[in-house]
Amino acid sequence: MSERVVHLFEVVEVDEEDPHAGGFAAGPLQLLSPSTAVHDQVRKRALYERHGVREYWLLHPTDRVLTIYRLGADGVYGKPDVQGLEGPTPVGVIDGLEIHWPAPETDPLMSTGN
Repeated sequence: MSERVVHLFEVVEVDEEDPHAGGFAAGPLQLLSPSTAVHDQVRKRALYERHGVREYWLLHPTDRVLTIYRLGADGVYGKPDVQGLEGPTPVGVIDGLEIHWPAPETDPLMSTGN
């Protein structure tokens, strides 16, 4: 693998010389876990910002909290939008697409295994 390729999230590769070439993702969704939280919230956020990723979503499944960073016209993420997983959440980079979150009692991520 070339040293100029940077892996973003699990499904996106960005060529550092031309980050908009070849299906560049508009906004990854990252599930937070205690073992990767610092990496996801600090390092990956800075990496995505540097490469012009327009939206970066951080999902804390246990607390059912979503943090969305949006790239401003200045190329910098502004203040994040923090919200609970209630009702639909529009995906800002894909017109007409909304994420509909399951109710807590039916959410498989909240299951206690009983």
